[in-house]
Amino acid sequence: MMEADAYSSFVSVDMEVLKPLFCVGLISSTQYADLDDELPAARVDTLAHLPPAVSTDGLAADAPAAASPHATADGVAAAQPVTPFIVVSDEHAQHVQGARRFRHGLEVLKRAVLYWREHRLAFIAHLGNVLASENAAAEAQWSALARYHEEAGRAECKQWHTTAGAHDLNCLGAAQLGALAPNRAGNGEGDVRHYAFSPSAGWRVVVLDAFDVSLLAHPPGSAAHSAALEMLARENPNSPEAADPLAGLGGVARRFGPRGGGIGPSQLEWLQQQLSAASEARERVLILCHLGCLPDACEPEALLFNYYEVAAVLEEHKGVVACVISGADGTGCYARDEHGVHHLTPCAAVRCEVNEDSFGVLQVYDDQLKLSMVGMPPSSKRRPQGWPETMPLPQSATLATAPFADGFAWSLLIVQMWLSFMHTLMSPMLRLLSSSSAAEASASDDAAASADAAVASRQKAQTRSSESSASAQPPPDGDEQA
Repeated sequence: MMEADAYSSFVSVDMEVLKPLFCVGLISSTQYADLDDELPAARVDTLAHLPPAVSTDGLAADAPAAASPHATADGVAAAQPVTPFIVVSDEHAQHVQGARRFRHGLEVLKRAVLYWREHRLAFIAHLGNVLASENAAAEAQWSALARYHEEAGRAECKQWHTTAGAHDLNCLGAAQLGALAPNRAGNGEGDVRHYAFSPSAGWRVVVLDAFDVSLLAHPPGSAAHSAALEMLARENPNSPEAADPLAGLGGVARRFGPRGGGIGPSQLEWLQQQLSAASEARERVLILCHLGCLPDACEPEALLFNYYEVAAVLEEHKGVVACVISGADGTGCYARDEHGVHHLTPCAAVRCEVNEDSFGVLQVYDDQLKLSMVGMPPSSKRRPQGWPETMPLPQSATLATAPFADGFAWSLLIVQMWLSFMHTLMSPMLRLLSSSSAAEASASDDAAASADAAVASRQKAQTRSSESSASAQPPPDGDEQA
């Protein structure tokens, strides 16, 4: 009889072929603060806090004593941050009045850590706004950061990469942003907040500093702050201190707000070099940046000042960049540009309803990305069909897949997959033939044995008959005996 699982290989799958190269944990805008969800209306009226005198190293010269430094994860005491320069746009003010749940952001993080244990993550990407700006107003940013690290430290994966947001800059100041992810593995040096690293053979992750050009990341009076102020004055007729600094602006022009940022010339050139190097090495690239570079993938306020320049660099290296992941648009969205690059913006954890979640895992394969998001769906206005589950990698004239970069290795992979498929297809047939042959052999043996037994029986009967005939004959005469 054929084995019961003879046909099971028809539906079996070679798990080694489908195993992801690496996985990434995703979360955005936890905006933790030990504050009630509903803020007093008077809090919204305080839309601008002018910065104090700033020392030459970018730290507040007269920071309040209550904002005492806390030790970072490497045991080095962190200096006091700049008292925040907070300018809240009209849209942001509406969010402050009733849509943010500060403590709940940390609860979402706790559940994310449990969920991530089901996956072997190469790293976790926090897309920015770890803390809420309100921490700085309450002089509680360091205690809030310590509480955040307590929960984040429970994750089995210890590599965190954080793209700082406007709230983080308001809380900590540019000089202290390293405290957000002190255990990251990158090649950033000094105060450079853009870097690259490789999570797996054939892949490169590029982390961009979205506030390279901005008011928030540079002390007033500095050359960088003055240059950003002049640029905003050319693009936005409103004062940064205005109650609604985006009044009269529409479409993508709304990105020119005092809480926005852009990529500077030096960083843009560095990005060009990174993508060129990746192309030569036939690597794929993931880009992490708090602000986006595709208008279809986020609200205008969540775009980089010079998003089109970043998009142009990506276009020059078709087939290299697989996905750009940002975090400034809390409503969440996904879109794919004309060159096949995926643009993903997870929903903000702080915007979740009670017992609602917003986090996920991105699984990276040699030919596609698979996205598993938990909780909030993306914006129903811009992405009504929900999150994508499978995202094919963009292609180019030069195939940039890894680790099978050369033609021979790619051909070898195809042969291996074909052999695996044929083995899977033929296994039940071989088992069936083997079982049939065994049954036939057994039947043949039984027939031969039966035939031998019949012959032996006939011979024995003949022997007995001969003996009976001999005993029935009369005895011979005496003469004859003589």
